[in-house]
Amino acid sequence: MANISELVAKYIAIRDKKAEIVAEQKGVLDRINHALSNIEASMLEAMQGLGVESMKTPSGTAYQSVRTSAKVEDREAFLNFVRENEAWAFLESRANKTAVEDFLTEHQELPPGVTVSKKLTVGIRRS
Repeated sequence: MANISELVAKYIAIRDKKAEIVAEQKGVLDRINHALSNIEASMLEAMQGLGVESMKTPSGTAYQSVRTSAKVEDREAFLNFVRENEAWAFLESRANKTAVEDFLTEHQELPPGVTVSKKLTVGIRRS
């Protein structure tokens, strides 16, 4: 069995190398994403200028699409709306991990319909 101190040192060295690679890749990906965004903007400008929603070329087809996102700015107002209108389809369902753990600690049982799984892991921090 290897010396624990050596394993910890090796783990930290590998983790540091991984972080370095991730940072380098982020820089490269940022430049690539910027270039892609510039091309997308040029294509959108061209399509809007021509009054078309798509353009087919021998290389491929450029098309416009609408991406929608919804963000709750006023949680209380939103939840009141949902309750008052019984508009439950506006909500997504998932259990809050912290609330479930607190409930389990207090009641020694899980809320109905909820399961919990835990996985033992090893963490390493530098000295």
